[in-house]
Amino acid sequence: MTMFQAFILGLVQGISEFLPISSSGFLVLVPHWFGWEEQALSFDAFIHLATLLAVLVALRGDIKNMWMSCVRPTTENASWRRLGQWIVLATIPVLLVGYLAQDVIETSLRSVQVVAWSFIIWGAVLYAVDRWARQDVTSVTDIAGRKSVWIGLAQVIALIPGTSRSGITIT
Repeated sequence: MTMFQAFILGLVQGISEFLPISSSGFLVLVPHWFGWEEQALSFDAFIHLATLLAVLVALRGDIKNMWMSCVRPTTENASWRRLGQWIVLATIPVLLVGYLAQDVIETSLRSVQVVAWSFIIWGAVLYAVDRWARQDVTSVTDIAGRKSVWIGLAQVIALIPGTSRSGITIT
């Protein structure tokens, strides 16, 4: 991979990560469209970690509040503590499945066909839910254990390239 290709893929990741479209899917499609050699899954993981670092920096105040609420719990910071706990709970399923299925993900799911079908299916589902579902607004402070588990299970589906993490969570 050339520096130019890495730059383009990093740009694609940076733009698409915060939209309800699959950045992982585009990391599979862009090399295909330009006739580039497919990059290793480790490259994709690295630029996802770079995105995570950017999010951690941007949300450092909220992260500090969650951390301090666990270190020094009070009734005033209980909602921050619960939010931190629910985030950890929601992360467990995707970490577990991602670790156990990494070979399948790398060898069987990183194809243009899988990405295309995933874009189509989950795009249609997101559209249908947006169009016809109840419009209940849930505050982040209203998230509880059961909803956290459902969010975590949705994140497992997002291990399939072409499935947007934010899109599947919204759905």
